[in-house]
Amino acid sequence: MFIYDTAIKKQNKVKITEKGKEIGILDFYESLAYITKIVAVCQHAVQEIFDVHRPDNGLISASLELNTFKFLLAELRAVKAEERGD
Repeated sequence: MFIYDTAIKKQNKVKITEKGKEIGILDFYESLAYITKIVAVCQHAVQEIFDVHRPDNGLISASLELNTFKFLLAELRAVKAEERGD
C-alpha cells in the first residue's frame, strides 16, 4: 500500500517550467484562485494613486498605472527572491 500511495503522489505533481519545482495539482489550482485577489489589490492600489494625484489626462493616467504595476512586480520579485534565499 505504501508504494501505491507514493506512486499516486508522484503522479499528482506538476512542473510549470522546466527549472521550476514540482507542486501538487491541487496546490496549483488553489494558487490560481489567489491571482484574482492579487489583481484586485493591484487595481485598488492604482485607484488610490489616481485618487491622490488626480491625473489630468490619459497619458498621465497610463504612465501612473504602468509605473505602479512595474513597482508592484519588482516587489513581488523581491519577495520571491527572499523566499529562495537569494
